[in-house]
Amino acid sequence: GFTGTFYATITNSDVDVINSTGNGSNGTHYIIDNSTVDYLNNGSHGLSAGNLTIRNNSIVNCNDNGMYGVTYNANFEMDGTSKLYVYRNALNNSGGGLRAASASGVSNVSTGAIIDICDNGHNGLENYGTFTFQSGAKVTITGNDERTTNGGGIFNGSSGTLILSPDTVITNNHAAQTGGGICNAGSVTIPEGVQFYNNHSDLAGDDLYNRDGATTHLIPVENDWVLDDCDPNHLIDGWYDDAQGTRWEAHAANTNENHIVLYPDTSLGETLIVSSEKALKAAHGNNPQVPEDPDQPDPEEPDPEEPEAPDPIPPSTPSLTITKKWVADNPEDRPDSVTFNVYKDGIYDGFLEIEGKYFGDRDTWRDSYPIEEYEVGADWWVEEV
Repeated sequence: GFTGTFYATITNSDVDVINSTGNGSNGTHYIIDNSTVDYLNNGSHGLSAGNLTIRNNSIVNCNDNGMYGVTYNANFEMDGTSKLYVYRNALNNSGGGLRAASASGVSNVSTGAIIDICDNGHNGLENYGTFTFQSGAKVTITGNDERTTNGGGIFNGSSGTLILSPDTVITNNHAAQTGGGICNAGSVTIPEGVQFYNNHSDLAGDDLYNRDGATTHLIPVENDWVLDDCDPNHLIDGWYDDAQGTRWEAHAANTNENHIVLYPDTSLGETLIVSSEKALKAAHGNNPQVPEDPDQPDPEEPDPEEPEAPDPIPPSTPSLTITKKWVADNPEDRPDSVTFNVYKDGIYDGFLEIEGKYFGDRDTWRDSYPIEEYEVGADWWVEEV
């Protein structure tokens, strides 16, 4: 790839660094300006940099590399018009998604920027410097798996100061030891608006493990967070103790084996400052609530004085829901839309074009094909064009 440490300015260009047996680059100082840059499937690091600047509608993809997708040992600057995607790195080796390696380094991601750090082996984001995601930066950290140590979604080192954007999602990450979502040894600020739940760890602190001497500014849970550890899923109502030896448990067959300790009273609705060693999970107490089904309308109270006569034929707007699920592909290679031919009772009925939209996860595209009430019982099937 780019071998050696030098200064590279990439302007109005497409650059592909693919299938190198070693590093895609090795400490080069980069300015990426109005360009598309791909570091894909390199044997060691993907984009290894000193200083790294991404600006002016640039798109950087660092996917499927052997070690870190992105690692830099100086400063990082990303403007609000650019996008960075870091997927599936370090699945078989040490490394991870994105690493800010220098304790003296300063990283800044501006409002409007988009960063996805997803499905990497080891930490999703690893920070040792001062890292600020400005409000309005859209950051998704999900599906990362720290297979050996701490901090599945984020590991923040003792020298690290990390400020998250309110538009951040930290879910479905895993750590073999502590802090499935975040393991913090320094200072982390989690502002209101961050989606931070449903992470998992094997030892302690499914969502957060705050080490002794570290400080985490932690928001109260949101009223629409839903816990995936339950069947059926239950609404999350607070932060609970999830320490080693006293893991949160609310569903034991013997209720005496449950451990439900709220930390602290989150009903105050104020930011919590965690400054001691603490393992926490966003979970629920003794009386869990099942979230309302959004497809079920609220029942209407009948008017006892003037009851309305029911319609002789209830109105109906039936449709077919057609879902496209992407599996084991490169999201950057996907088209803008996919088209399906629709058949009724073996006869072509029409087609449906589904655009790439976000439906809970980026791999699921979905839309509806309208039909008539009398056609509900027909034999429907679809064919992807």
